[in-house]
Amino acid sequence: MRKHQQRQILDLLQTIGQAQSAGLYAECQESAIDIGEHIESVEGEGTLTVGLLEEYCELLFKANNGEIGDNQLKKHLVKIENSVKQELKPNRTEIAFLSYKASMSDSIESIYHAAKSDSSCDAYWIPIPYFDRKPDGSFGAMHFEGADCYSANIKCTDWREYDLEAHRPDVIFTFAPYDEGNYVTSVHPDFYCSRLRGLTGLLVYVPYFVIADVVAGYFCTVAGCVFAHKVVVQSEQIRQQYIKYYEEAYSDRFGRPEDKFVALGSPKFDKVINTKREDRELPDVWRKTIGKKKVVLYNTTVTVMLANDEQYLKKLRHVLKTFRNHGDVALWWRPHPLSEQTYASMRPQLAGEYRQIVSEYQRDGWGVYDDTVDLHRAIAWTDAYYGDWSSLVTLYGVTGKPVVIQDVYYTETDVLLRFADFALDDEGNAWAFELFNDGLFKLDFGNNTAKLMAKNGNTPQYKGKPAQTHRYVAIHCVGNEVICFPFFLDRIFIFNRLSSETKEIAIDREYLYPSDYNNGYTFYLSRQHENKIYMFGANTTAILVFDTVTHNVGYHLSFFDRIGLFTNDEKSIKYLLYAGECSEDGKIFILTRNCQHLISYSLLTQEVEIIASNPVLAKCVRADFDGSDYWLISEDISKLLKWNPVTDKIAKYNIPVSNTTSTQYENVFTSISAYGDNILLFPGFGDKVLKFQKKTGLFSGYDKIPEPAGLNNTVFKYDALKCINGKAYAFSRYNYTMYKLDKLDQEVVPYKFRLSDDESGVYSDDFYSNLYAVINESGFGNIAEYFACTINGESNINYERKMSFLEDSANKDGTAGRTIYDFIHKAVMK
Repeated sequence: MRKHQQRQILDLLQTIGQAQSAGLYAECQESAIDIGEHIESVEGEGTLTVGLLEEYCELLFKANNGEIGDNQLKKHLVKIENSVKQELKPNRTEIAFLSYKASMSDSIESIYHAAKSDSSCDAYWIPIPYFDRKPDGSFGAMHFEGADCYSANIKCTDWREYDLEAHRPDVIFTFAPYDEGNYVTSVHPDFYCSRLRGLTGLLVYVPYFVIADVVAGYFCTVAGCVFAHKVVVQSEQIRQQYIKYYEEAYSDRFGRPEDKFVALGSPKFDKVINTKREDRELPDVWRKTIGKKKVVLYNTTVTVMLANDEQYLKKLRHVLKTFRNHGDVALWWRPHPLSEQTYASMRPQLAGEYRQIVSEYQRDGWGVYDDTVDLHRAIAWTDAYYGDWSSLVTLYGVTGKPVVIQDVYYTETDVLLRFADFALDDEGNAWAFELFNDGLFKLDFGNNTAKLMAKNGNTPQYKGKPAQTHRYVAIHCVGNEVICFPFFLDRIFIFNRLSSETKEIAIDREYLYPSDYNNGYTFYLSRQHENKIYMFGANTTAILVFDTVTHNVGYHLSFFDRIGLFTNDEKSIKYLLYAGECSEDGKIFILTRNCQHLISYSLLTQEVEIIASNPVLAKCVRADFDGSDYWLISEDISKLLKWNPVTDKIAKYNIPVSNTTSTQYENVFTSISAYGDNILLFPGFGDKVLKFQKKTGLFSGYDKIPEPAGLNNTVFKYDALKCINGKAYAFSRYNYTMYKLDKLDQEVVPYKFRLSDDESGVYSDDFYSNLYAVINESGFGNIAEYFACTINGESNINYERKMSFLEDSANKDGTAGRTIYDFIHKAVMK
């Protein structure tokens, strides 16, 4: 007996009771007989409940003849209800698993197998149809992936023969959460979550994706999250994010968020962990193509594709050409299953060229083109991952094999490098530490090259995991030494440019205030006076003082003692918005986050003097000084402010920020610079540098720094500005460019630094072969050659890499499906 069947019987008995009170004995008898026959069809003959129903029919006959009264009938009906509750307790469940894209069905597959192994559960795997969306949003062609798209151990049920309304399954599992909100495809409207909720006692949505750290708020408020009774997510960390975004949008409508979202792991991890290469046969033509080559899985996604338009197609052609010309590596291209439909629906002007690229690749036959439903064959048979960032990155990382994220904008063959600071030595040579790689370089502005001079060897930590980024940002040259101050580390790195010797100086971690993101010091702004360098950071409780002669490290505390340590949220430390140049007597003017004062600070005596105050200063996130006025960006990035410290007058100008993509206001603009008659605003997440004309009060794009083609308003990210000898240097991370801006003649000169020809292979091969975190392509030359040099069979599989992707996940041993089934089964039978 199923719970739903028991509930139906009890509801019918309630109806019989109402008819009985109205004296409709014939109708009561007919219903009682129907109930008895239904019970015998489910439980067999000889139940006490059926015997009581038969006695009830006899009592109805007597009541109809006036032999007994209504009270006796009521008492007997109560006996029947109690018998149903005791004798016919639910002991079976029926679960419907709805799958529309077979390639995504691994999100519920291990739950299905757990249900099938339970003899008390009737599990139905039901492939359902879906439609393409036309550009106008209407339905296009219908698709159906039936039994031939699934393995033999999945028994499929025809969706036209399984009537959800008639079956009323105890549980429905779905991984299609969008209802009418998907602009590329749509499952059949009969299977929208808004409808399914009313056809079962327990609708369960399991996301079709897994993620590394942060889930976008949109995914937490889709129809699947709204209408499902339970939403199963991979970890407690992810669960808390779902709860936060859901509460903000819906409060406790459709269930309390704390009860709705449960962290039980992901069946997608189960599939990766439990799938072996020998379990997946290869077509003969694929086996011949691969041969004994090293195999790279190339994954392309619709999200990145839509964000980059023509540039994405250019990147595709570049990648295919690069791998075709390398005989030691085979490419296994697996595009997102909805790529062609997405182009047709949302980028019809590019659909033809995309189809041509695919057609040429398939026709020439030098690589594998995989548009099958079997994602896990691709994961098992390849040696490394290359492509877009997607949920597949997290899945692939669980194998322990290398993962490299492609840079859509990068189509060069040289090894390009990126920097966020540099310093000049006494001879005019420029020195910089690479932003993403481990290397101190000597820069040649004349021919745009960089020569590797030293490595540090330490791995920074980001969110508790190894991160190949931001080792050192603040650089100083003093005498023969290049001094590098840490950004994601806790030690100073020194290189002697005459002897080539290196040295490390530890920084006392007592003054470190670690965040969820960074367990190292984040020094980004410095001032030098006499023989000491004073470092200001974003997560330190002191001003670090480094003696360039003795190499001693000191810590000044008076500054924060005077102005307070924490920002308003009491979680982060006040960081500098602006620091002026140092005067001869060692004083600088300072503005800080969440502080309404302009401060004069003595580097020598630690004396703090308040020069001027205005409450508006405490609500700004970026600042610069043009010699008479301070220019600031408000904390909600809606206003550019001009403040004069002498008159205390404030002028406000509306910033056009419609083309930014960050949800964190402080990251929208990374820098602001007073630039002659203009103010320049450099984006962290946006499509262009903004220019504000002081005379007209108007904003425009700064056309001397062009918008990078193909980035489509996403992450044209600039790191902090560097000012040297009347020149400002802007470091554009995502197009590998350093821009020199002359404040006098307004000339802009771009620089793209490539690795010296004689070092390109040595540097990239030696460094990247040791990584176990996700690698950004970062412009390190020929990508096929990189894989040829670094893939080494079983030694490629790295346990630390594997566990870094699984550390927060529940049931990381491949048993999430079983755990989810047990949890849901218990909830049904409760």
